[in-house]
Parts: sequence; C-alpha cells; structure tokens
Amino acid sequence: MTFQIKLITAYKAGLHISQKKLNEGFTDCFTITFTSEKNRDAYLIDPA
Repeated sequence: MTFQIKLITAYKAGLHISQKKLNEGFTDCFTITFTSEKNRDAYLIDPA
C-alpha cells in the first residue's frame, strides 16, 4: 500500500493478541504512519 499512496510512510497489519479480551470481535489490527498531520488529513479525504 505504501507504494500506491505516497502520503503513507509505513503500514503494518497483524492479529489481535491482547489477553484483555477488549477486541469486541475484531481479529486484525492495522497501523498506518504518516510524516505529518497534513498528510494524514489529505489521506482521510481521498476518495480512493
């Protein structure tokens, strides 16, 4: 994904492994890193 959207500097995905059972049925976790709030805001309004 980072090669398609230049505003993203890192993207990670993984399984929910917390023993606290707060996942409410979710099994996966995703983290997206941006270089600035400006880039994050531009990503949030992008229709793609």
